[in-house]
Amino acid sequence: MSDVLYWFLFAILVSLLVMFASYLLIRIIRNYLEKSNGDIKRKAPSLSESMGEYTITFTDGDIQKDNEDLEGDIESEGVFEPTNPRSLETLNSLLDVEKRVKLVENEAILFAGGRKNLRYYDINEQFIKLMIELCDIKCDESELRDRKKRIMLHIERCQNVLKFKCC
Repeated sequence: MSDVLYWFLFAILVSLLVMFASYLLIRIIRNYLEKSNGDIKRKAPSLSESMGEYTITFTDGDIQKDNEDLEGDIESEGVFEPTNPRSLETLNSLLDVEKRVKLVENEAILFAGGRKNLRYYDINEQFIKLMIELCDIKCDESELRDRKKRIMLHIERCQNVLKFKCC
């Protein structure tokens, strides 16, 4: 009977040691993630490679409705002129925002925390600020408006990827 008791106590001791070791391992990993702001350094594909290209399809009825709505607004359909300083300034602003979106996108891809991590809210806040900055840019030319829409859609996709990674 004493042999059974010793084996029972030995099994309890081993299970306690395993639980303690796993607890220590979790603490070590948590400390590492807190020191590195939740970022695990790894090479990840860009969002455009992982998500594919974003395409929008319209039916003929939608295009006809849009054309009817824009009939009185013909002067706003300007063409991009590289010699126009205002167009160049707008293009430079769009390129600057696009470059910063790519930097924040890389942070979002490498983010490994959850919604309880402050880094998640920091990245999401950066996306929102970039979206607001894009809304403040006034585009007179249709090519610049199209580029602005593509950047906005890209920011929206990046936010969705960030949200889905944390859920």
